[in-house]
Amino acid sequence: MRCESTLPADHGRAAAHAADRRAPEDRKKRGNRVFVFAHVGDIHLGQERNGDGGARAAERTRRVPRHLDEPPGELDAVLLTGDLADHGAPDEYEQAADLLAGSRHTWLH
Repeated sequence: MRCESTLPADHGRAAAHAADRRAPEDRKKRGNRVFVFAHVGDIHLGQERNGDGGARAAERTRRVPRHLDEPPGELDAVLLTGDLADHGAPDEYEQAADLLAGSRHTWLH
């Protein structure tokens, strides 16, 4: 997922569409910085499906950093939002930290 903005927060929708049509080299000439983010949300570690003990949620989460590390280039950050832990238990948050560790990207949550 790619998110680009070269406009101050108070610019209107029409200005945002015009900026999206600008070529990347035009943005560089003007000195604008393009930020690249990935967004991951609601991983729900600990969520059980059909008595799996949360294995499905853990495997799905385990695949995310590997997937984000495959493309060339760097992400400025990965935004991790929503429910990380299904029950809010400390061990679910520890599991999240373990599963997401080792990625080459910065994770913000």
